[in-house]
Amino acid sequence: MSSDKNPTNSDEPSSDLTPTDSNELSDSTSRRPMISAMSVSEMSMSGPLPPPETLKMYDMVQPGLAERIVLMAERQSSHRMELEKIVIGGNSNRANWGLVLGFVIALLFLGSGTYLISENHDWAGSSIITVTVGTLVGAFIYGTNSQKEERIEKQEKFLGIKPKQKD
Repeated sequence: MSSDKNPTNSDEPSSDLTPTDSNELSDSTSRRPMISAMSVSEMSMSGPLPPPETLKMYDMVQPGLAERIVLMAERQSSHRMELEKIVIGGNSNRANWGLVLGFVIALLFLGSGTYLISENHDWAGSSIITVTVGTLVGAFIYGTNSQKEERIEKQEKFLGIKPKQKD
């Protein structure tokens, strides 16, 4: 075994400090106020592109990288707009087909009711016509109210107004 002591593995105080030296050290640190500071910074970006300063830094890392990032954002924007056109066109198409098929079904029921009345089945024919017209009027009123509520909700959201409580 070696007689040399390794100060990092020893539990004994270092012999470099005498008891008076260690007292002086603790007295001097207790008299000085401890000041510590911490700085936290946060940066957030909104939108498809980083700020111009960041793009310059990207170009410094690899020349042409900023241009590639801008092109990527442009392609993504074009792609998103194309998808939105497809979705809006599909929704419009579906709505138009719904109107056409609803009209055809309504004509079939009205025609059936009229036929039944002409064949002396007055109650059955009248009932079919009444239910058909009532359903059409109800659907129209419901759709109009839904659109009105949606417009009001969007307007309140846009203007930052809290929605009114329904009773």
